[in-house]
Amino acid sequence: MITNLPASVKIRPSIGAPRLFAAGLRADSHAHARVFGQMPQRSAAELLAEIEASGLDGRGGAGFAAYRKLVSTEPRNSTVIINAAEGDYLSYKDRVLLENARHLVFDGAQLAAQMVEATRIVLFARAESVYAVAADAKARGIEVVEAPGTFISGEASAVVNAVLTGTPKPFDHVKHLNTSEKTGTGFRTRRRGPMLVHNAETLAHLALIARYGATWFRATGGTGTRLFTVYERAITNGNGSHDIAHVVEAPEGITVTALYEKLGLSFADNPAVLIGGLQGRWAEPHDYAQPLGTAGIPTAAGIIYPLLPTECVLTEGTRAVNYLAAQNAQQCGPCTNGLPALADVLAEMAHPSLRYSPDQLTGRIQQLQVQLAGRGICKHPDATVRFALHTAQLAAREAELHAHGQCSAQQVRSLVAVG
Repeated sequence: MITNLPASVKIRPSIGAPRLFAAGLRADSHAHARVFGQMPQRSAAELLAEIEASGLDGRGGAGFAAYRKLVSTEPRNSTVIINAAEGDYLSYKDRVLLENARHLVFDGAQLAAQMVEATRIVLFARAESVYAVAADAKARGIEVVEAPGTFISGEASAVVNAVLTGTPKPFDHVKHLNTSEKTGTGFRTRRRGPMLVHNAETLAHLALIARYGATWFRATGGTGTRLFTVYERAITNGNGSHDIAHVVEAPEGITVTALYEKLGLSFADNPAVLIGGLQGRWAEPHDYAQPLGTAGIPTAAGIIYPLLPTECVLTEGTRAVNYLAAQNAQQCGPCTNGLPALADVLAEMAHPSLRYSPDQLTGRIQQLQVQLAGRGICKHPDATVRFALHTAQLAAREAELHAHGQCSAQQVRSLVAVG
């Protein structure tokens, strides 16, 4: 069940030569310096050229090119924010990264600050990460702000708002975050400086590129390596599940099948796999041999979560959308009204009253997609309705089964059992 938290989180040896964790687990500053050495003295122009050639994309979910973010940030009086909020509760990669390779992340942040002439670096991370790394961050001149762990808190403008005002909610902004802008009205008017928000893993890769270059970075056959949170799931008594989250570094382009084989994890009879997290996409068995990453299936935040034979895409997708609808900031119409309406439509498809056909309900989701598109303060409504529509379209046959009181999930014999 998607709403379960894993029983444990394990860090696994890298698939291929380790990069991010080359200094070993829980690497302190001495181990880090021994393996990686000092940062090379290179000009901002040289560093930017290497980053552009590397093809490094954001590892936080949106996949925006790291180079484009850097060159579009207004220089001087800017702030670099290390985003390790990890609002999607299925993800553990950034917490594991900070616990074991924090100095690589800090190196990347300081390099980014050098390139955009930033005067401030801030780490925005969950409480467990803050507790583990605060002393090291502060020793390197990096401020620390605690993230609340809500889904919406990792959205870029929510991160900026938390750093500026202590309120981790998205805010309406006319200009891009990496340019300066006046905010507020009257005596509350203030000027927000340029804010460069990068995911923690993105910054760690940036530090590696600065040391070893773009050619080395791409030698894996794609745009470097990625951190994945790969779920091992087993059915327990009572139709529940025992879940273990494995965090592993693997090359871009690896397949779902190869991930599970390399990790030695059981992977059979899984009807679908959720890739990228709660606003990601479903992969079916014929997708399991497709490459993950920019050349294949988008991985977003690197979450790989297989459904069990006792679960169906429609029911689990409905649970996910219900959660996402509740995780809104209650600041705009699309979140306050649109997302609950969306959750109701998908719930009707999963638990039909037979007032509407599955096709009619899918059509209603498509209408909501048009109505909500681009109208929220942030992209949370857009991403949620996109995931809901993807679920409805993929589960069209499942919806027909539900309409006749059946379900493909093995333990479900009637809709009375679907919760």
